[in-house]
Amino acid sequence: MPLQQLKLFNAAEPASKTDKSNNDSTFVDNMRLPIHRWYRYSAGFSAEWVKTVLQKRDLASLKVLDPFGGSATTLLAADEIGASSIGVEAHPFVTRIAQAKLLWDSPIASFDEFLSSVTTKAVGYSKQFNIQLSEAPALLQKTYSEDAFYKLEALRLSWEEMADKSPASELAWLAITTIVRACSYAGTAPWQYVLPNKRKSKVIDPFDAIRSQKKMMREDMAYLQTMSQQSVARMLLGDARNLHVLENNSVNLVITSPPYPNNYDYADATRLEMTFWREIDSWGDLQQAARQYLVRSCTQHVSAERLQLDQLLLDPNLTPIIDELEPICRELEEERFLHGGKKQYHLMVAAYFTDMAKVWHELYRVSMDGADLCFVIGDSAPYGIYLPAARWHGELARSAGFNSVSFHKTRDRNVKWKNRTHTVLLSEGELWVSKRNNIIGGSISMSRVGSATHKLGQMVGNFFESYFEESLRAIAEQHNLYCDCKGLRSALRGNRTKVTWQDKNGTPHDLDYVFERGGSFSIQGSPIAFIELAWRRYTKHSRNKAGEIEGALLHLGETFPEAFLGAILAGEWSQGSLQQLNVHGVKVLYIPFEEIAQTFDAKGINLRYDEKSTDAIKWEIIETWEQLSTTDMGDLQREFGRRISEQYRGFLAQLEKMLARHVLSVRVLHLYGEEVVYNSIEAAISELEQKHSMVVERLSFVKYEVQIRYSNGDRIEGIFNESGDTIEFLKRHLYRTTPE
Repeated sequence: MPLQQLKLFNAAEPASKTDKSNNDSTFVDNMRLPIHRWYRYSAGFSAEWVKTVLQKRDLASLKVLDPFGGSATTLLAADEIGASSIGVEAHPFVTRIAQAKLLWDSPIASFDEFLSSVTTKAVGYSKQFNIQLSEAPALLQKTYSEDAFYKLEALRLSWEEMADKSPASELAWLAITTIVRACSYAGTAPWQYVLPNKRKSKVIDPFDAIRSQKKMMREDMAYLQTMSQQSVARMLLGDARNLHVLENNSVNLVITSPPYPNNYDYADATRLEMTFWREIDSWGDLQQAARQYLVRSCTQHVSAERLQLDQLLLDPNLTPIIDELEPICRELEEERFLHGGKKQYHLMVAAYFTDMAKVWHELYRVSMDGADLCFVIGDSAPYGIYLPAARWHGELARSAGFNSVSFHKTRDRNVKWKNRTHTVLLSEGELWVSKRNNIIGGSISMSRVGSATHKLGQMVGNFFESYFEESLRAIAEQHNLYCDCKGLRSALRGNRTKVTWQDKNGTPHDLDYVFERGGSFSIQGSPIAFIELAWRRYTKHSRNKAGEIEGALLHLGETFPEAFLGAILAGEWSQGSLQQLNVHGVKVLYIPFEEIAQTFDAKGINLRYDEKSTDAIKWEIIETWEQLSTTDMGDLQREFGRRISEQYRGFLAQLEKMLARHVLSVRVLHLYGEEVVYNSIEAAISELEQKHSMVVERLSFVKYEVQIRYSNGDRIEGIFNESGDTIEFLKRHLYRTTPE
């Protein structure tokens, strides 16, 4: 497919209060952070990263949502800095864990007293039970010694006798829950499944474990209570596919990590703890107790539901990705019979993206206009067949009405798995989307306020932006570049929505798309492509607009001489306006008005109105546009893409040629007769800097002639009187010296 056990207790060491994660998409560092370390849940991301995202915003106005709340990573990070947050989690047992964590603001003395009473009672009759280990659920028989089992049972039964639903009671429940694994001799896989056939080298006595856990929880509660007086977070039991617990337009920032389509069974991850508390008796109980409520991301789930692929693929929510999804599902359906497990990945993949499409639609409903959303997400390759999960999530987000979709890879995954069957290197990263209601017409309700001409022109222009943004981002991703565009990274730009770069004279220029090397959502990189987009309903003023685009691009081209300069022009443009851009080296993609008009004809939108048409006629067109569904808009995007495919491919080929070019040779002629040819710019600079002083002692000369040849046939030349100017010229062309 193209594109592309930590120790639970440490009584000797205090909790780390300052650890910073260098990787936003991993949760391991959270196990050294107060409160977070109370329970290790095998999913999530860096709490420290969440704090950095939140701190860049106005905390007083933040309404943060995590629709896959897990064990409350986002909510605890928000609590630490006083931001309001809501979490929704479908797994009942995990929800209870998260809710207990959020009781960190409870009186410490009450928790201490309650858990001490439970422990004292348990110590008193830990060997007085009628129940025998041989009568316990099978999983407990396989994972505990008799001594550990009796002591844990004493703690469980003592708590049940004293439980009163108070915060102290729930915190004590969580404390006991957190020691269940540490007191078992069974191994635990890195992904949290229990492995009864593997033995751990160190097992903690339950009473020692509960005392250590209480001490740690007291320390952490005291720490966070010095940072913030009380929790302002709420964790709700609910379903991200149906967020009925939330009102429309109620959140303005979403930070979450949904399940990945990688067959991880989140219900099985808590099987030991749920068995200990007698919420289930066996593995077979997990479907009813937990799995049925979750997004379908594992084959155990779809097998239990007895799904049919043909029926799943008929779901209209899959329309934006069905052309790619269906053949992959069909391939997985055949591939399964070549493997011993015959796992139903084909059903899991179809069901997963059906569920996630519903999530995106619900998130659109509950998000305010201007909201930003970040999914920490990874791709997968079941049976070696690659799924571009992040890109498909982006398509589903767009279909739901979101825009400004951007993916920033944070790490490679599965690099240590020597037995992996796929050849595509899997990745993980941040998928950022935003809700800007002026991007796609189908979701907007415009009142008849303002200029109809302006609004209609803006709607057409935004349609183009939405279409081209997707493909340009894909090109940037293929070359490991960041594509910046309007509405994205506003915090990085001082809350300005427009992309702006300054030329060498300090003059700022607003742009539509900029490709950056080394850039990310939070870091501005070096620009290597500037692309402007413009729509003109009539030819008048097109020459002036072309001059404006030319002025901005050429000044930036002089400042960044290696950058690609491009313009995408749609509508009615005079030949003179197009020619003036072409002759100055700006690569132009021109889309004639008739191609646009015919695209919209299919949906009853007439763009051929006369310039002198009344506002009433234009408002009728706007209202017709507003009534289009997201499916209609998707149809328009596809039809538009079909009509411009040939000329767009030509434009992209020129862009790709520039991005993929690399230095073939650097020729430096010292005009005293000696010519030297280097295979890189770095080599030329090094030679000039190290040896020039020696040459000066022997010979005198007055000029350097430099020629850089690229793989695409480009040549850049210059003649200089001074070595310093020569070196400076070479350094300006350093950033692109080798192929990808």
